[in-house]
Amino acid sequence: MFTLPATSPPDPRDRHAGGIQVIARAAAILRTLSEADGGMSYGELAMHVDLPRSTVQRIVQALLAEKLVAVDAGGISVGVGIARLAAASSRPDLQAALRAHLHALHRRVDETVDLSQLSGAHLRFIEQLVSTQELRVAQSRETMFPLYCTANGKAALATMSDRAIARLLGDAWYAYTPLTIATLPALLVEIAEVRRTGFAYDRQEHSDGVCAIGISVVPPEGPPYAMSIAVPQARFERVLPELKVALLACRADVLATLGTRVVHRASMGKT
Repeated sequence: MFTLPATSPPDPRDRHAGGIQVIARAAAILRTLSEADGGMSYGELAMHVDLPRSTVQRIVQALLAEKLVAVDAGGISVGVGIARLAAASSRPDLQAALRAHLHALHRRVDETVDLSQLSGAHLRFIEQLVSTQELRVAQSRETMFPLYCTANGKAALATMSDRAIARLLGDAWYAYTPLTIATLPALLVEIAEVRRTGFAYDRQEHSDGVCAIGISVVPPEGPPYAMSIAVPQARFERVLPELKVALLACRADVLATLGTRVVHRASMGKT
C-alpha cells in the first residue's frame, strides 16, 4: 500500500534555496502530476522533475497539507485544491458583470441607475449612470448614503436579520425629510415587506422630490450589493410598473451570467 513517508532531513541542495526556487519546484511537481495518466510514486516523480527523492517528499508533504495533491494506494495525484483554484480563476468578476448589466438597465429605462455596496452602516456608491431626460436625478457618488432611508440601503438591510440590523444602525437616526422613517420598529415593518416582495423603496425619504426602487445582489463572500433606479417624484408612480419589470429582468440576467454564485435574497429570518 502506498503511504506517505516520514519527513526526510533537509537536502544540501535546498539549504540555500530561496522561496522562488521552492515555488518553481512545487509548480514542476504539480505540472507533472497533472499530465500523468494516474498516480505516481515518489521515485517516478523525482525522476520526471529531476530532483532528489527527499526534496520531492518534503514538497509533496507541504502540498498535501494544502490539498493540492492527494496520496493514496494508487500513488501521488493532483488534489481537490487544484480544482477549487481552477474554478476560482474562471469565476466571472462580480463587479464587472454588475456594471455591464447596470448599463443595460440604464439603456432600457433611461433613468438614473446606481450600483452600490454595503460599507458599515452606509452605502458606498460604485457606479452611477445618469438619465438623459431633462428632469432627472443626479447624486454625488462620493457621498456615503444612509441605509434606512434609501432604496438601495433598505435592499441591503433586507439581506440581514432584524437583530443584525438593530446592531448595525444603533441609535444614529436622523430625519432627512418629513417622510423619513426614523425609528427601528417602523423600519423593520418595511424591511419585512422588502423581504416579501424583493423590492425596496425610497419615496422622498432621503431627498425631497426624489424617489427610488432597489434590489439586492448577495455575493458568496463579502457585503451585499444593491442596484437601484432613482426617479423624480413627479413621474415615479407612473413609471414604477416599468421599473419593476426592468429590475426583475436585470436580476435574471445577473443570475444567468453568474449562476448560483450570487443570489437575490428576498427572505431572511428574524433571529
